[in-house]
Amino acid sequence: MWLERSAPAPLDLTYTQPRPLYFDNDGGGRSKAATRILKAMLGQLRRWRTARIYLKQDERDMARLASEDGFLKSLCAPAFLESFELDLAGWGDENAMTLQGLLFSSPVLREVELHDPFTYPSSAAIQDAAWEKLTRMTLHDTDVSSLVGFLPFCQQLRHLTVHRLRHTNVPEEASVISLPRLKKLTLDKAARLDVFFDHLDLKSLRKLECKNGEFSKTRHTKSQEEANWKSLLAMLERSECTLKSFAWSCQEPYEITEECLVRNLASPLFHGLQHLLLRKVSNLAVTALRVTLKSSLLPQLSRIEFDYCFATDGIFTAMQG
Repeated sequence: MWLERSAPAPLDLTYTQPRPLYFDNDGGGRSKAATRILKAMLGQLRRWRTARIYLKQDERDMARLASEDGFLKSLCAPAFLESFELDLAGWGDENAMTLQGLLFSSPVLREVELHDPFTYPSSAAIQDAAWEKLTRMTLHDTDVSSLVGFLPFCQQLRHLTVHRLRHTNVPEEASVISLPRLKKLTLDKAARLDVFFDHLDLKSLRKLECKNGEFSKTRHTKSQEEANWKSLLAMLERSECTLKSFAWSCQEPYEITEECLVRNLASPLFHGLQHLLLRKVSNLAVTALRVTLKSSLLPQLSRIEFDYCFATDGIFTAMQG
């Protein structure tokens, strides 16, 4: 009733089911009411301005009911949607892609966050042109080949975050991707970074956050860490960007190889750094960042953050020696 009375004002909606809902024998109870609410919200899709929908696997029956009889395909495309976040683990692939395609069709869409495993091209429901207007994107659980597939269309993108980046082989004919407006790149839980960095040209990059580590069966080894650094330096040189903020960490149970870290931070490509965040480092890295009257590893550095540091007593006092 409220949805009807509030028409035609744009809507900022959040729909979530934090715990399982089960259908009674007659299809009634809480699940039936929740289904009606979901269908009513989807029926107002044209009015959405922002949307956050979290529908877990336990609600797959409700999702099926909400999308039965071609309901999703009958919806009007959104006219005001600026941003959306979707976690549709309970939806079938076809229904999920149908809804995603509708949301991507908004003429004013700028920001998206997708929680489901995402591959490209996964469906014709999302047209290549739909990526062109995005300025901010967050993806959960995707692979390198998918990113290489659609990122060339994201020429307006300014912020990109990827959680759980899976390594996949990239076609040999794939060219370097230029994202001229990208200012911030965050890569969280990636066993390998080298292949992705090898395909990037980021002339406006100012902030880079990387968390190496294993969330799959791929082992994080010292040789892989060296490969990640080599590709990172090559990407920075190719981009001719001035990096201002850099975060480098390693997921448990692995540790940063500090000799490798210090050696690569000494590159002139990092001389413009003003902010540095390191996790799980000890005396070697801390001492290397020591400032003297004659030298400094990072001459422009004005802020340092150590997360979970193993330095011994007195080491920080000596940093200004």
